[in-house]
Amino acid sequence: MSAVLLEHVWKIYKLGETEVVALSDVSLCIEDREFHCIIGPSGSGKSTLLSIMGGMEKPTRGRVVIYGIDITNMSETQLAKIRRDLIGFVFQHFYLIPRLTVVENVELPLIAKGVPAKERRRLALEALEAVGLGHKAYMRPTQLSGGEMQRVAIARAIVTRPKLLLADEPTGNLDVESAKKVMDIFTRLNRDYGITIVLATHNIELLPYCDRVTRIRSGRIVRTYQKDEIDLLVKELSSVISPGSTRT
Repeated sequence: MSAVLLEHVWKIYKLGETEVVALSDVSLCIEDREFHCIIGPSGSGKSTLLSIMGGMEKPTRGRVVIYGIDITNMSETQLAKIRRDLIGFVFQHFYLIPRLTVVENVELPLIAKGVPAKERRRLALEALEAVGLGHKAYMRPTQLSGGEMQRVAIARAIVTRPKLLLADEPTGNLDVESAKKVMDIFTRLNRDYGITIVLATHNIELLPYCDRVTRIRSGRIVRTYQKDEIDLLVKELSSVISPGSTRT
């Protein structure tokens, strides 16, 4: 069974009398337990694509299926349940609550699921151990580095044990070393926990971590590259991108 199936998906926003096409006839299949990367420049539609995969936005046209469940025409209540039970989200910004401890931040999705307090704490501590931050569970987010805060955000995303993890530019605010640690965590979660990961980025240095890479530009899929083609894609993109450029 595929984890994500998109069939002829369009997303069109209306701004007054103007229509803005964010996604144009996108079809894509992501397999269960795959680590898949969506690469494209800013404004290419990759964040919109992840939002539609996660049921946070509905397509204007087309069909969206998550683990065999057609979510295309679901109500917001139904979509909220799908997100709660199947999907974890990691964003470029950490969205941690400063007044809560690290472990309390990680517990938040479990509160929404009605998990008892003792079990919440156990699961949250386990998730923090999985990202190497069990020893900082009772600190405040303001006492952590940027890389550590992103690892807390990952722990919060996986504490409900989702089948699908969607990560939107998760290393965008991190230095090189912190970004590597985050990608190593994603790799381990994918390999050891069997979590399907879809990561959106403009950073070509992240591509070798993935099983397949889909390149998107101007709301359209250019091509999906297999594992043995990724090194060639990186070389191709490196040759056309000037230092500091994010064009892909």
